Amino acid sequence: MGGVTSSIAAKFAFFPPNPPSYRVEADESCGGRLCIPEVPRRDNVDVLRLRTSRSNEVVAVHIKHPKASATLLYTPMEMPPI
Repeated sequence: MGGVTSSIAAKFAFFPPNPPSYRVEADESCGGRLCIPEVPRRDNVDVLRLRTSRSNEVVAVHIKHPKASATLLYTPMEMPPI
């Protein structure tokens, strides 16, 4: 059974490219909100920079849904600083 678990975990493993394949910028036309220029902007999506317990910074994308009752936070591992 342990082999199945590690096989599934390996499929979810994510090793980010270095340098990142995207940029995070403050958009002055939206009051300085963060955005990813390579992705179309939407009102229900927020781009955030979060600080980890090891003082690394990770980028998070929060997609808001008016009927949501919970939030799922998925991170496969702690990523290197941006």
